[in-house]
Amino acid sequence: MLFNNYGNCFIKPLTIHLVCFRAIKRVIFYSVNKMGMRPDGLRERMPLSTSQALQIAGRAGRYGTRYEEGEVTTYFHKDLPKLMEIVSAERPAIEVRAQRC
Repeated sequence: MLFNNYGNCFIKPLTIHLVCFRAIKRVIFYSVNKMGMRPDGLRERMPLSTSQALQIAGRAGRYGTRYEEGEVTTYFHKDLPKLMEIVSAERPAIEVRAQRC
């Protein structure tokens, strides 16, 4: 869920990239879970990965606008510790390989 100077907007977490050029002050996670697919084809609720949560939270604030610093929180108080745990988790290292052109 996003709030900015254009009014209130509700946006699904994995579609937030569609508004990436707007100045967003605050990102509120309605849920820290997403629907995923198990190997047997059944859908199940699973937590956002660290990279997904950071990508979504990173939309709050934009350099050079009146919202230089963004705010991130959760809609439900019980989800805030889980979000803090997700974003503070260690991120896997990126393996860099040199390629010839």
